[in-house]
Amino acid sequence: MPGSLSFLLTAAVAASSPTVPVEPIGAIVEAARTHQLVAIGEEHGCDQLHAFLRALVRDRRFADAFNDIVVEFGNAKYQDVIDRFVRGNDVPYEGLREVWQNTTQPTHIWDLPVYEEFFRTVRAVNASRSDRRLRVVLGDSPIDWDQVSDAASWRAPSVVPLRGTALGGTPFGCLPGGVPLN
Repeated sequence: MPGSLSFLLTAAVAASSPTVPVEPIGAIVEAARTHQLVAIGEEHGCDQLHAFLRALVRDRRFADAFNDIVVEFGNAKYQDVIDRFVRGNDVPYEGLREVWQNTTQPTHIWDLPVYEEFFRTVRAVNASRSDRRLRVVLGDSPIDWDQVSDAASWRAPSVVPLRGTALGGTPFGCLPGGVPLN
């Protein structure tokens, strides 16, 4: 799709040149014109950053420039669940929360409200548009904890099939024109 791009949220990276303040949403949308991948670092659980990310996703310029958003805070095993949810379908909360609670990261951080709010923001944006929809791609490996009983089963390719793929361990991102990452 011409003019479309993907978006990446990943661990923060130090700038190599002096920074000059710019209007951030406009700068991110402008980056879509010259880059195939746009990345934003995330400080886990930071309310201020997540308020900005939700504002970014709600900005019409963002949805006009990007197709996909890849997040580290979602288990790829539940890609079909988040696809249905952001399209506006009814998804039982018990199944929806597995997206961010059942990941490879044994931490409480994904239970903070900012992560669920992000998915709900994308859903609301999609509900407000009929011409173009955003897709959330879940970037955490599709682990099935029911299949993990010891260290060997944790490393089994059938348990963690995304290892060594285009994500290469990078948490949150998107590719141009809605190109799937797997």
